[in-house]
Amino acid sequence: MITLTPTFEVPAVIAQGLTDGIYERAGGVVREVAGKKPIFTWLRDVPNASVNNLPTIADIASSASILNLGISVMGFAAIAEARCHL
Repeated sequence: MITLTPTFEVPAVIAQGLTDGIYERAGGVVREVAGKKPIFTWLRDVPNASVNNLPTIADIASSASILNLGISVMGFAAIAEARCHL
């Protein structure tokens, strides 16, 4: 399992509410502690330079696609070569 550490930009008002115990954070959600715990706001993660070097799913998919194409071309070349020797 890979552990990711998101980085959030938290406005001062929300940070103060978290410090004072008025709000609590659950993932990217900030909600009020009192009552039915209504959602106060959603936090958005900001780019973290330490994890920007990880390959994205798109990078992995495009690499796999190119590899698949190369294997298919090699297979067709092998079949064509075999047919020439018949």
